[in-house]
This record gives sequence, structure tokens and C-alpha cells, in this order.
Amino acid sequence: MGRLTGDAKEAVDLARRARKALAARTALAERREKERDLVRTRLHAVEALLASLTPEQLTALAGLEQANTAEAQRELVASGALSGTRAPTPAGERAVRYAVEQLGKPYEWGRRGRPRTTARG
Repeated sequence: MGRLTGDAKEAVDLARRARKALAARTALAERREKERDLVRTRLHAVEALLASLTPEQLTALAGLEQANTAEAQRELVASGALSGTRAPTPAGERAVRYAVEQLGKPYEWGRRGRPRTTARG
């Protein structure tokens, strides 16, 4: 009788944890859906704004984007995040060496026999 009571308690505990997990999953799904809808709304607003721009405004915007990209790249290089050289892995070194050896060789689309350079995997 004691074992049955223990099993029943375990079943009740498992059911409680399952309900809690389901509630958390449902809440997460609802939050993701709301966030998705918000992103879609913002995207449509940006698309509408871009569609309303004149060719001159689009040209100016492209210039700003290029300037901002260049500045971000300068900041990245200056930050030192890309500094420091390290030796390549043996596999990486072999891959690069092989690729360099293929430079200048004729490209043969779908060639039969032992493949050299083809677009097929």
C-alpha cells in the first residue's frame, strides 16, 4: 500500500511538472509570436519608408551606409579584435595549399573522369 501511495505521489509530481513545463512553453511561444509580429510591423514600416524615398534620397542613403560601414571597419581594426596571428590548423593549411595549387588550372564544367575543378560536390 505504501508503494502505491509513493507511485501516486510521483505521478502527481510528474503531472505538475509537465503542466508547469507546458505553461512555460506556451508563454514562450506567445512571446515569440508577439516579437515576430512586432518585427514584421517594423519591417513593413521601413519598407514603406524606403519606397517613399526619391532617387536622390536613396543615393544619399547609400553614401551614408558606405561611410558608416567604412567607419565600423576602421573601428574594428583599431580595436585589436583582429590582431594577433596564429598558426593554421593542419587541415586548414592543407586546404589552402590545395586551393592555391588549383589557381590558373582550367575550369572544366562537369568533366568526366578524375575531377579537377567542377561545380559539382
